[in-house]
Amino acid sequence: MTMEQVSQRSVTDMKHADVLKAALTHFLKHGYTGAAMADIARDADVSTATLYKYFRSKKELFTTIAMNAAHAVRDLDELTLEKAPPEEIFSHLLLIYWEAQQEGHVNDLMRIVIAESRSSPDIARTIFKSVVEMRYRGIKKHLDLMVERGVLKPHDTNLGARLAIGMLREVFVWPAMFDPEFRIPPDALDQAREAYNVYMACFAAEEAQEAQLA
Repeated sequence: MTMEQVSQRSVTDMKHADVLKAALTHFLKHGYTGAAMADIARDADVSTATLYKYFRSKKELFTTIAMNAAHAVRDLDELTLEKAPPEEIFSHLLLIYWEAQQEGHVNDLMRIVIAESRSSPDIARTIFKSVVEMRYRGIKKHLDLMVERGVLKPHDTNLGARLAIGMLREVFVWPAMFDPEFRIPPDALDQAREAYNVYMACFAAEEAQEAQLA
């Protein structure tokens, strides 16, 4: 790759980032229906034609914004899962989940999706598959690894992922969805530990249950 090509690619990457930044601002301010591609292009300092070269539709742009928000934090793969105790994995899950929901604007974007689900049901379906189900698959992968390690007994980890996230969502996500000023409570880790204990009571392998009770 020539220096000129590198320079062109760098400019393209910067413009792409400018588009995403401008789009996030417009979606958060105006919602999905109210955000206009022409206005996003203007604030990103690109032509509308260039914007459509990056994203074929507003739906594709919004979906990319939502997926980026869900991925904008540390990943569970940072842990050495072959060695990490399950409680550490669950605690880490809580932290990255909260970071994505609040700092990554996932809560804000989900409010937009819910508000416009009747007028734009295809957007709601796309976001559910692209973001929510993606998160379930990621948690399922780690539960499967813990089953392989013998920490968890064999069980339906697809359902297990939904149960694990469901407990966290009830305590930390739903309150924040209805109250933008909600902040993670001081006893969050204690509540997460209780959720972990419930999960382990159902699915821990026998040796793990004995160690937990010891």
